[in-house]
Amino acid sequence: ATVKQKTKTKKKKLVLSYDIESGEPYVVRNISRVINDTHIAELLENDPVNSLLKPGLNLNVSVLDGERDRITRKLSNAGYYTFNKDYISYHADTVLNSREVDLTLHLHAFRDKLSNEVKLHPQYSVNKVSFVANYDLLESTFIELIAINDSIHFKGVPIYFNDLLYIRPKIIVEASAIKSDALYNASDVQRTYNNLGRFSALKYTNINFVENQ
Repeated sequence: ATVKQKTKTKKKKLVLSYDIESGEPYVVRNISRVINDTHIAELLENDPVNSLLKPGLNLNVSVLDGERDRITRKLSNAGYYTFNKDYISYHADTVLNSREVDLTLHLHAFRDKLSNEVKLHPQYSVNKVSFVANYDLLESTFIELIAINDSIHFKGVPIYFNDLLYIRPKIIVEASAIKSDALYNASDVQRTYNNLGRFSALKYTNINFVENQ
């Protein structure tokens, strides 16, 4: 692409214009993926229809980034709590004497921050779900350190509160889309925020996840 600048002055005013020749776009010829995680590779191979990357696509940075976001959302709904789009990158090879590109998507392995060991991406499931009423943002996120003096269980889910529980246990528990023994699902987390946000009795909702060691 080329850009030429033109200026025209009249008294103390200037008119600035640009002549742009975009040229011919690069077009994606072939698409391949390098994924060194068999389970993630299987999840993505079973979902080719929803991919934003198609042969014949004009090479477009926004589309490439949109595909990174799409894959991240899919994995975050399949238990991959710590996965983010920085694990995904691209390599583009131009075909000699043409405007075609062979595009490779790389999904990088997980690297443990403590041991620096390369591993498969961890897949998380929900162990226990509990609720803390009268929650104070200034207090600890750990239940053991929050000032509470009573609790009640509904369908096996503990609800901790201080002095008075101002909303029925059934309403609280059934508003949660996050269930014990299910894979972590980011959409369930957002759905829970939406459900609890409809209650005028609640000023705010804060959902915390603590990884079991």
